[in-house]
Amino acid sequence: MCWKGAWLRGKGFPIECPGHEECTANLYRAAALSEYELGKKIGDQIGLQKCLVRYVTTDGDGRSAKGIEDALTAVEPMWKVERLADHVHLEQSQFRASLRAQYSPGMFHGVELSERSKRYLKKMDTDFKYNQDYILRPEVQKRKLQQNAEKLAEHKTWREMNKKHDYYCKGQLDPQPALQFQDHDSYCKPKLPRPAAD
Repeated sequence: MCWKGAWLRGKGFPIECPGHEECTANLYRAAALSEYELGKKIGDQIGLQKCLVRYVTTDGDGRSAKGIEDALTAVEPMWKVERLADHVHLEQSQFRASLRAQYSPGMFHGVELSERSKRYLKKMDTDFKYNQDYILRPEVQKRKLQQNAEKLAEHKTWREMNKKHDYYCKGQLDPQPALQFQDHDSYCKPKLPRPAAD
């Protein structure tokens, strides 16, 4: 990579890397570079400084760490480089490992349900499924709509019949139904005391 060449190309100069004055690039811009080769080049630069690297953090691919290890064996033949995953890949790999792991039956202690509790839970589950199926049946929905329509018609009928007996209280927008008609529960609201006659 050559920052000077990138800056000159940004200014409009026809610069090709490598090849110009003070160029730091050792490959052409469009050259293919594998992660292994990239790691090997990094390892060669570190090896020139007689520096040994124990851990390399990469983004989930171990090939770059292998390239650094192969380059550093020229300095120290028995040296091993270990790859560390970044936090995202580490969490994903740990999660996958936990899914693949085989656990013994007694490893996690918990409450053992009695047969009675298991039967009760199974019955609740069956009842819930049956109720869901029952509610979604077309004939049940039709019957519910019909019942709602009948209640609404009854409510409107009682409202029309009792309109002349309703009275208003101060600060109240809706009239209270007359006290003598109390047998229609859906229409009768909580009664306010009748105002005292003067």
